[in-house]
Amino acid sequence: KIEAALLQGLRIITGTYTGTGTSETIHYSIGARPRLLVLGTDNATGNSNHRGLIVTENGIHIRFNLNNSPSVFYSDIVTFDDDGFTIVHTTTPYSGFNKEGSEQRYWVLC
Repeated sequence: KIEAALLQGLRIITGTYTGTGTSETIHYSIGARPRLLVLGTDNATGNSNHRGLIVTENGIHIRFNLNNSPSVFYSDIVTFDDDGFTIVHTTTPYSGFNKEGSEQRYWVLC
């Protein structure tokens, strides 16, 4: 499910996906190139207690855990392209964003 709103020339696109529980690379097509991605999960069990992820277009990733302790790093785990974003889901720490049956929510600024 994808929704969009126009904000002074910028669009905010929101959506959800349900985790598959597997280590895989998944492309999420939203019809535009992201400038900023915010990803949140309802999963706090298993291999990960990460609850939020912010990704900028220049590759900065900011993770938030249950204690709201942010960690900042550069990575290509999440990449942007002209029609959406791709996440390389691995066993940890990003398993929290692909746990089987767990709803993931995203907000994208384009």
